[in-house]
Amino acid sequence: MPSLFKKQVPAAAASEPDTVHPDAKGRPTPTRKQAQAARRTATRYGVTRGGTRPGTSSSDPKAAKRALRDARRAKAAEYRKAMNTGDISRLPARERVPERILARDIVDQRRNLGPLMLGLIVVAYFIGLAPGTATKAVAFYLLPLCLILIVADSVFVARRVSREVAEKYPNSTVRVKGYVAQRALMPARWRQPRPRPGIVLGRWIPRG
Repeated sequence: MPSLFKKQVPAAAASEPDTVHPDAKGRPTPTRKQAQAARRTATRYGVTRGGTRPGTSSSDPKAAKRALRDARRAKAAEYRKAMNTGDISRLPARERVPERILARDIVDQRRNLGPLMLGLIVVAYFIGLAPGTATKAVAFYLLPLCLILIVADSVFVARRVSREVAEKYPNSTVRVKGYVAQRALMPARWRQPRPRPGIVLGRWIPRG
């Protein structure tokens, strides 16, 4: 005898299996977190909604991953080319900051002691390997002298650039001292990004 207090369920509803309500395209409706992640991915890599390129099926996860990987590689290749040519318009956003552009220009137009002293340190090292008390004494005094000059020049150029950046951009929060000191140590051909076209490089040994 059925219970008088138990709620009766229609037979059609009881036999109907649990289903996930699909969206208009026949797929399960994504959660808010999944939709936000997809939008961030599309914005970052310049692909269409859902993480795929135009003409790629959004239901194919392998194709979507391949499209994202290709987009990342293309962007990295573009950045490398810009770093090697000094093209400001194609550099990463952190390198297009006006404060960093000004700092790079000041360093590139200046005769920095860093590259010269690094060359002398290499020479002093090989001098120290030669036999003889006199040559070893030269190397002994030359090495610390070069290091002192490198530190002094780095501090000087960092303060100068920081002062000029503060005068031109008084409300800036970009720090350039460490950035400038590191760039001043490198020869012009090793600097990344390269000096931009039109900048007259400061060289100890003029070329041409």
